[in-house]
Amino acid sequence: MPGAVDPHVHFDLRIGPRMVTVDDFETGTISAAAGGVTTIIDYTTPKPGQRPTAAFRDRRRLADRAVRIDYGLHNVLTTWRPGWVADLKSLVKSGAPSIKLFMIYKERGWQADDVMLLDVMKCCRRAGLTVCVHAENESLIELCTRRARAKSTGASALAKARPPQAEEEAVARAIRLAAVSGACLHLVHLTTAEAAARVGRARRRGVKVTGETCPQYLTLDKKLLGRPNGHLWGCCPPLRDRREREGLWKALRQGWLQAIATDHCAFSRRQKNTWGGDFLRIPYGLPGVETSLSVTYTQGPASGKLPLHRWVKLHTEGPARLFGLFPQKGSLRPGADADLVIWDT
Repeated sequence: MPGAVDPHVHFDLRIGPRMVTVDDFETGTISAAAGGVTTIIDYTTPKPGQRPTAAFRDRRRLADRAVRIDYGLHNVLTTWRPGWVADLKSLVKSGAPSIKLFMIYKERGWQADDVMLLDVMKCCRRAGLTVCVHAENESLIELCTRRARAKSTGASALAKARPPQAEEEAVARAIRLAAVSGACLHLVHLTTAEAAARVGRARRRGVKVTGETCPQYLTLDKKLLGRPNGHLWGCCPPLRDRREREGLWKALRQGWLQAIATDHCAFSRRQKNTWGGDFLRIPYGLPGVETSLSVTYTQGPASGKLPLHRWVKLHTEGPARLFGLFPQKGSLRPGADADLVIWDT
């Protein structure tokens, strides 16, 4: 099969002043290769007010001296200025055809409100950039977090603080804004059956929207958060229940979602243990780039939940097409990059 493309990883990511993910671009890409992933797409990490092109150059310098496989970069926008339109066009020329926006993280100063979302989407449509969005409703999360913390600060409260409805409403809003703007929208790490179904319905209406989900949301259960070491399973969005998992497998079978990504964001047990009993202080993230294909093969084709050809496409051609890498990546055609995996079932 073609080498897999993981379109959503976080290597060498600094969280706050003292914490960095345990995988840098060297260890992360070595792990990827060991699992059959031959291309990853990471993210820029702009400093406050930093221009997109400057953040892109900084991240490339960091990655270029360490990566062991091919890579690309999504460009994160935590702030937006109209004068940065030229930067967007420059990014396209540099081979970085996507922007990432957050509908959450207001306390970090990263949140894109609806005005910023619409403005950036319009600019990206003209520049030829795909807009990746982390879709959750910040106001609903704030309300549910207050209610959850009033009863418990344990890890199991994470699922209550970020309910499925927070994702589903934000997904619907992002799709509506994409339809108005005409932008190409990609929704990252979807966790609920309804969110995935909304993507499928919007695509049937002609909206230019795509989506991905992750191995953890296809296989793990939120009950893990209730274990004594439940904080080790903390990620954002949180793990869901069986109904949502089955709905995501259906979405993959039906073609409503176009890629399986990992959102690989790895912390050590020591780092996770700094949470101090408060779910809001958990370093959110799980590993996955090395185990993604093994897990999804076992739970998908080997379990009858997903046809083999569909499993291959979701890991290869699907993400390659989303981000301008096809047919050099995700293909066995003559002339494609010789990124090959022999998969022993």
